[in-house]
Amino acid sequence: MNELTVSIEINGVLISAGKIRGNGPSDACFQYSEEYCEKKGAPVSISLPLQKEAFSPGQTAAFF
Repeated sequence: MNELTVSIEINGVLISAGKIRGNGPSDACFQYSEEYCEKKGAPVSISLPLQKEAFSPGQTAAFF
């Protein structure tokens, strides 16, 4: 399984927001980290609101 860290820039500082995990584009899912959700960080996209559950491959592919 492959893993990619997703960061967001806030006030000039890169902050880890979550990870995309999967074997390829057809099953890659984005999930915010627990720490990022607890801090109520800004969502990386309007289409990916803050939530603890992983987004589906379709939702992930639509943004990333």
